[in-house]
Amino acid sequence: MSNGGSDWTASALYVSYATLSANKKIRGMNGEYPEGDVWLRVLLALRLNQLANEYEEYSDFVTKAGLSRATLYQLRKGQGNVTIDTLGRLADNLGVSIWSLFGRTETGMKRDLESFGFSFKEVEEFVENDRRFKKDYSDFKGVRKTV
Repeated sequence: MSNGGSDWTASALYVSYATLSANKKIRGMNGEYPEGDVWLRVLLALRLNQLANEYEEYSDFVTKAGLSRATLYQLRKGQGNVTIDTLGRLADNLGVSIWSLFGRTETGMKRDLESFGFSFKEVEEFVENDRRFKKDYSDFKGVRKTV
C-alpha cells in the first residue's frame, strides 16, 4: 500500500472540510472561525497525513509513530482527543517537534513566545528541567504573581 503524494491532498481537503463542517463554524457561513480545538485537530490531521505520505508503506508509518492503527486513524481524520503526552511521544517517535505536528517551526514559536514577553531561552531551560523533574512554574519570570 503506497502513499503517493497526490493522495494526501484530496484526503487533507476532505478532512479539513468534514471536520470544520461538523463544527458548523466555517468563516463565511456565520462569520466565525472554528473553535481552537477544531483548528488543532485539523492541523494535526493534515500534518499526520503529510508525514504518513513520506513512508513507502503505511505500516512503516504506524510502526514508527508508535501508536495503534485505530488511534492514528482517528487523528488523521481530525477526530479523537489526543493528550499532550501522546503528542510528545508521537513527535519523538517521528523525529519531529510537537510544534511541527501543528505546522509550526521553532523559529515561529520563538517569535510568538517573545511577542508575549517570554524569553525563549528561559522557556527552553524550563522544558529541559521539566524533563528531569517537575518544576514549580510560578518561579518563571514571565508568569506574574497573583495577589
